[in-house]
Amino acid sequence: MVRRMKKPSKSIKKVKKRKAEEDIDEVTKLSREERRFMKEYGETHPIHENKLQSPIETKVKRTSRKQMNTPLVSEPQPSSESDEDDIHVNPVSELLKLAQGKSRPTKKVRTDVITNLEKQRINTKSNKNEKKNTSISKDTLIEKESYIDSSVSFEERYNIDLSQANIFKTLKSCIENYPGNLVTNTTKSLNFGKVVYSRRLAGPAFPTKLLYPAKFDQFNLKPRIRVQEVCPEADDAQRELFYHFASYRDVVFPQRTLKGANKLREMYVLHALNHCLSTRTRILKNNERLKNTDDLEIHDQGFFRPKVLIVLPYKSEAEKVVKLLIKYAQGNLDFDKVDKEVRNLDRFEKEFQVQNQEGGPVHPNAEYRELFDGNTDDCFRIGISFNRTRMHLYSEFYSSDILIASPLGLRLIVGEKGDEKQEFDFLSSIEVLIVDQAESLLMQNWDHFLNVLKNINQTPQQTRDTDFSRLRRWVTEGWSKYFRQNIFLSAFLTPEMKQSVKTYSFNLYGQVEFEKPLKGSICQIAQKVPQAYHRIECQNFSDSHDARFLFFVDRVLPQFNSSLYHSVVIYIPSYFDFVRLRNYFRDKEINFGQIGDYTSAANVSRTRGNLFHGKLRFLLYTERYHYHHRPTLRGIQHLIFYGPPTFPQYYPEMLGMIQPNKDTTCTVLYTSFDMFALARITGDKRSERMVLSSQNLHMFA
Repeated sequence: MVRRMKKPSKSIKKVKKRKAEEDIDEVTKLSREERRFMKEYGETHPIHENKLQSPIETKVKRTSRKQMNTPLVSEPQPSSESDEDDIHVNPVSELLKLAQGKSRPTKKVRTDVITNLEKQRINTKSNKNEKKNTSISKDTLIEKESYIDSSVSFEERYNIDLSQANIFKTLKSCIENYPGNLVTNTTKSLNFGKVVYSRRLAGPAFPTKLLYPAKFDQFNLKPRIRVQEVCPEADDAQRELFYHFASYRDVVFPQRTLKGANKLREMYVLHALNHCLSTRTRILKNNERLKNTDDLEIHDQGFFRPKVLIVLPYKSEAEKVVKLLIKYAQGNLDFDKVDKEVRNLDRFEKEFQVQNQEGGPVHPNAEYRELFDGNTDDCFRIGISFNRTRMHLYSEFYSSDILIASPLGLRLIVGEKGDEKQEFDFLSSIEVLIVDQAESLLMQNWDHFLNVLKNINQTPQQTRDTDFSRLRRWVTEGWSKYFRQNIFLSAFLTPEMKQSVKTYSFNLYGQVEFEKPLKGSICQIAQKVPQAYHRIECQNFSDSHDARFLFFVDRVLPQFNSSLYHSVVIYIPSYFDFVRLRNYFRDKEINFGQIGDYTSAANVSRTRGNLFHGKLRFLLYTERYHYHHRPTLRGIQHLIFYGPPTFPQYYPEMLGMIQPNKDTTCTVLYTSFDMFALARITGDKRSERMVLSSQNLHMFA
């Protein structure tokens, strides 16, 4: 009986076909001599066996710059506390080695590069599963990028091996050519509009899509930080912000609101604490390693211990930050039951809390009540240190991990050029700078803050207890400012902030800036008031103050300086312009009153009464006084904005104080350099048309 042979199944045919294709690919890789040898003897020559078995060098040379920026780790593996003793592979240093082409990558990196390239080659050949494979590979790539940017960035940033000559030359050339070429990329944010990435060094790739971890456990936080207990209800916006903070790029976030201030504060306090604990844990473990082996060479320190500087405007904000640090570092404990865990807590409560105050300041404006609730003293400084189990408040600056201070408090210590005593050595090793409520610093004294920025990461004048054998190479080279992360948080962006970021931010790993379209506060005006916007022509910013003053004196003031007009309030954003106008009014003997920064309470009440009864023709009113007191001025007939208000909510507030009358008017003076303030009032599109238009007068009603 003859049995029929079964036909091979389709799966067997596919396997055979795939093997045949792989054999053909291997043969096509051979040269002519290798093919001739294989045809005659049926096998390859022994000289070429290593080349076929491990094609490492050819694969590495064929990788493009885009492939260099892709993550080299096949799967994200969060490192635990015990893994810190092992020597980790530095992705940035390996990328710099590969980019230079002068050094050979490590075995782990080589194998990851080969596996990634082989997967890409195989996926391109399979036509049936091409769509599925490409979609999966893109999603996994995005997840790897977001994970590397957030979790492994501490290792790749602060443990770069500069002993390698090619890496050192790459960094040195990048620093010498700073700012150099700027690479930017814009992506959409799920919560904050647009995210603009920019960098000047080949580092981690820009994420093509924001996919941040769903839990804080994937951010490689220290076990001492009990985030799930103290911050269990973190939303998407908080995780996105912490993702950018943990990437160690500079962050410019001009979308701070009073309602979301607590959530924003939680994220940057968590980032600051995690950075300090990571640095401190590594130093302590390296101390134990040095006790066992004397020949070990370790570089893990700066000149001094302080690593994080948090700049805040008021003591009330500092109190909230310290409470969060206690909550995160010492666990989910009541603030009244941590006396044993936190030293000098009683002293902190006496100095930073307001005694016998219930319900906050009494004021009809809700924003004012939230802003000035608590201790509003703007001169303070405090050092905080951490050990294995406890937290020490009011520690000496040179033995602290975190410094919390106001610009005025630091200015009294740092001083300026020409002073007999200048002490800024404790700022030489700052690695993370956090500035919260930058718009409030504008209402104090912006020069104090600029003085602090000038003295950060300077060469110390005294050595003290510095261990020079453990200094990082980029610290000894004077490159500390290029490895410092700067986080600027404000309600909006001003030219002063923009210039400060451009002048004092040197982060080689790039910057993240959030952008959101502005609708303008002009839509919040309740009553109809004719508004005239006059554009003043000027070519340079240095000439804008003189051009504004001449325009006001020649064209605006003669119109209102007559018997037909009275109770005219001139809103002046700058104090220097206020002094200039006050002196001019005195010289011309014009009937006017003034409410400024240094006006006494008695004079303020007298001036407000004269304005209400129509006894004043002009009132010079400063923006800084309105910020700190927010009074309601009654009896305003005409309103003149000498410049657009810095705070957009002040525009509808001031217009709401005008008495409803047929003859009431509002006049606004602006130049092309007031683009930021003008956009916050009229909106992005309107402000652009008003600046670029051929007309110098624009009317709103």
